[in-house]
Amino acid sequence: MTEDDFKPTRVPDCPAEWSVPLGTTDWFEATVDRAGVSRRVAHVNNAEYVRWIDIVAVLAGIRAGSTRERLERDNLLWFVARHEIDYRGETFPDDRIVAGTWLSDWTRVSVVRHTFIGRPSDRQVLVTARTKWVLVDGDTRRPTRIPADFLRQDSDPDA
Repeated sequence: MTEDDFKPTRVPDCPAEWSVPLGTTDWFEATVDRAGVSRRVAHVNNAEYVRWIDIVAVLAGIRAGSTRERLERDNLLWFVARHEIDYRGETFPDDRIVAGTWLSDWTRVSVVRHTFIGRPSDRQVLVTARTKWVLVDGDTRRPTRIPADFLRQDSDPDA
């Protein structure tokens, strides 16, 4: 799936077992396609979930002002310093999924982005992830200060 497959959505009716903070910033929904389906077992493979985590981070970042154009203009890059991913359920083609994301643990040059992916039809938690992102200078590849507006948190999908 690509960025175009993930559409902003309103906060879903989250079951208690989803353990998603009420202030979850951005929500996206998508319908799973055949990309990333394992050959041996007809479910989405783990590498595809990593792609989805990255896509959701990019889309939420764009909504917060960290657009590709601005990153290029200011010669900035986001690098992943650490992924922690818990795979908690299988996903199959044609499943409707929702992905929520929020920020925590800011420093001058890094931020942790949490990602939750679930399937509303059966309330299945599919993935929970915690990714530490570091903003770096494009020339030096050294960490650089994160602009305050990149850390905007706004739960309105139309913002």
